[in-house]
Formats: sequence, structure tokens, C-alpha cells
Amino acid sequence: MIVCAPKSMAGGGEDFQNFGLTIADAENDDGTYAVGTTKPSGPDRVRASIASTASPAQVIYISGYGVEIGSNNRQNVKAYAAVTPDAVQIYILN
Repeated sequence: MIVCAPKSMAGGGEDFQNFGLTIADAENDDGTYAVGTTKPSGPDRVRASIASTASPAQVIYISGYGVEIGSNNRQNVKAYAAVTPDAVQIYILN
């Protein structure tokens, strides 16, 4: 999916308002996923969510909670992607 394409090309026009995941994207055999406009933190579980971003945003965070144990050897792995109109950065929280 192209999220930063101009609105004339069915993109978001560098705005992530109303961006969300489908039911198929929010949960699979590898974990659960959600989208938000607040930077994720800590190793807490990510609840599968298809809720879309309600307000205009220049950055969204796609967080995931996996089924494998993370680097602390106690909790499942948690990571997120910080998505802007021109870049994606991945961060592992556990």
C-alpha cells in the first residue's frame, strides 16, 4: 500500500488520518498489531486493533506483539515501526 501518494492517486497526501489495519492485518500466527499516533513504550502486550487514526498525523506507529520471547527472556517480543511520509524506522522494545 502506498500511504504517502497524492490524494489524486488514492494516497493519503502525506497525512495518515483514518489510516488503520484490516482484521487480517491486526492478528496472525506471529502476533497482534495495532496503529496509533502515540509512541509505544515498554514491553506490555499489544491488543489487536483495527481502529484507525482519528486526527491528522504526520507520523503513525504500527506496534506488534509477537509470539516469541523477547530479549529480556521473560515477555514476548514487542516492536514498532515509526512511519512518516518519507521513512519507516523500526524499534525493538523487548
